[in-house]
Amino acid sequence: MRLDWSAFEQFLKLRGDSTTHRLVYMEPYLELMSPSSSHELIKGYIGRLLETWADERAVDLVSTGELTVRSKRDRTAIEPDESYCVGSEASAVPDLAIEVVWTNAMLDRLEAYARLGVREVWVWEADRLRINVLKGKRYIATKQSRLFPTLDVALFEQFVRKHPSPRALREYRASLRAH
Repeated sequence: MRLDWSAFEQFLKLRGDSTTHRLVYMEPYLELMSPSSSHELIKGYIGRLLETWADERAVDLVSTGELTVRSKRDRTAIEPDESYCVGSEASAVPDLAIEVVWTNAMLDRLEAYARLGVREVWVWEADRLRINVLKGKRYIATKQSRLFPTLDVALFEQFVRKHPSPRALREYRASLRAH
């Protein structure tokens, strides 16, 4: 769908706080996605695993969820699957965005995040976690998070692959305490 920035802002007003669809906007294009229940389950589980890790490691982390991150100057907006600010306060631009990929999107979500200045984007696709760290105006794929340098990514991935459940979260917590 093609919209200029003012038409996009009008769309947001009409939509209100509804999050039944997630959006990516890079003027003049607007893309809407309707997440499946499987998608919602895995993105929520990744968030809960990260929150468990942060709790066990005494890292202050504020969930900003599916917050619409936007910049009129850059004519860009996006709604992540999950997002977080590191520290004790939320800001308009999260430090971390998490994306779960089930289907191919038309618009380049990493480009949108880079325009907005999101420091890291984690992408879960095909049972793998890809960590993208913003360097300048582009993301570079890394094996380790710069936001969370002590996070054991291999262990984290192992638990994301487990069936999301309270028991799996307890097992992850116990594993973190053992190390």
